[in-house]
Amino acid sequence: MSKSLEQIAESSNELGLTFLQSKQYEEALKCFNDAIDFCPNKIHYYLNRSQCYIELWRYKEAIGDTVACIKLDNNQTIGLEMQVKCHIAFGALLEANVCLTIISNVRPKSEFVVFHRKLVHRLLSLAETYKRCVKNNDYSTALNSVNELLQHVTRNIAYKLAKAQILNAMQRYLDAEIVAKEVLLVEPRNDSALAIVKYTEHCIHALRANICEPEITEVIMEDVEDIKHSKELNEKAKKLTEKSQSAESAIKREKEVQIQELKDRATVAFKDKCYQICYNLYLRALRVDPSNDAENAKLYFNKSVVASKVRLEKTEEAINSCTDAIILEPKYFKAFLRRAKLYFNEQRFEEAVRDYEMVVQMEPGNEEYSRLLKEAKLCLTLSQQTSKNANTTSVPFERFLETGASFLNLTNNS
Repeated sequence: MSKSLEQIAESSNELGLTFLQSKQYEEALKCFNDAIDFCPNKIHYYLNRSQCYIELWRYKEAIGDTVACIKLDNNQTIGLEMQVKCHIAFGALLEANVCLTIISNVRPKSEFVVFHRKLVHRLLSLAETYKRCVKNNDYSTALNSVNELLQHVTRNIAYKLAKAQILNAMQRYLDAEIVAKEVLLVEPRNDSALAIVKYTEHCIHALRANICEPEITEVIMEDVEDIKHSKELNEKAKKLTEKSQSAESAIKREKEVQIQELKDRATVAFKDKCYQICYNLYLRALRVDPSNDAENAKLYFNKSVVASKVRLEKTEEAINSCTDAIILEPKYFKAFLRRAKLYFNEQRFEEAVRDYEMVVQMEPGNEEYSRLLKEAKLCLTLSQQTSKNANTTSVPFERFLETGASFLNLTNNS
C-alpha cells in the first residue's frame, strides 16, 4: 500500500472522529467507511466505526466490526473489549458475560474484566429489581432502577418502553410521551410506542379538561360540558388501554411461539450432538422475552447443560447459567442440583455444600441427595485440613473422593 493511501485513510478517520464528537453520525460513518476502504487492516478504524454504529442503533453492524477487530488483533483483547461495550449498550448482558469469560482466559488479572463483570452483575440486578417493583406497584423504585439501567444500556428499546409505561403508571404522562417519541425516532412503526403516545395524549387532554375551571361561575352549563367531555376522553383512553393490552397479549403469544420453535430446534441439535448450535439457539431464545422469568429460568438451565458439553472451559459459564436460573426462580430444584455437582467437580466444596443443603431441604427424604451432601462436607473438611498443614503434600482430588467414599462406606456399615 502506498503511503499516500495510508495518509488519505488516516485523514478520513480523523474527520470521522470530528463528526462523531459533534454527533453527526451519518457523516462520521461515511468517513470511517472511506478509511477502511483505503486501509482495511487498521484495527482502530473498525473500533471507531463500531462506536458510530452503536450511536446509530445498528447492533449487528457494530458487532460485525468488533469481529473484524478480533480477527486482526493477534490474540489481543481490544476487539473483545469493544464487543463487551457494544453488548452492554444494547442490553445483551449474557453475551457480554461470555466475552468477559473469554478475555479472562487470555488476561486473568484484567481490570477491564473485573470492572465490567461487576457492572453486568449490577445491571442484571437492576433489571430484576424494576420488574419486581412494578409487580408490587412500587413505581418510584422501579423508575430509579430503569433510569440507572439506561445510563449504561443506552440502546435498548425494551427498557425505554418499560420506563414510559412506569411513567404512565405514575401519571407522568408528558414524560412518558417524550420517552415513547424517542423510541419512535429509532423505530417509527413500533406498535408499543405508538400506543403509549396515543394513550398519553388522551390522558393529558382528560386531565386538562378536569383541571380547567370556568372563568365565570354563572356559566354552569359550560362546566357540565367540560366534565362530560372529560369523561368521554377517559373512556377513550380506557378503550385505548384495552387495545394496547390486547396487542401486548398478541405479542406475548408470538414470543412464546418463537421461543418454543427455538427450543425445539435446540433439542434436535442436542440429540445430534451439535452442541455449539444448540448453545447458540438457547442464547437466541433468551433474547426473545426478557420479562418471562419462568421460561427464561428453564432456558438458563438448559444452556448450563449445553455449556458443559461445548468444551471444558465453559464450566464457569455453566455455573453462571444455573445462578441466573435461580435468580429468576429461587426454588428451581434442578438448577441447585446441577450447580452443586458443577461446584463439586471444580473442587469448590464450600459452594457445593451450600447447594446440596438446599437440595436436601427441598427433597428431605431422598437418600441419594443426603449421601451427596455428606460426601461434599467430607471433601470440604479434608481440603480445609490440607490447606492448614503447609508442610503436608497436597492431596489430589481423586484421593479426596477415594477417602470420602471409604469413610461413607464405614459410616453406613456401622
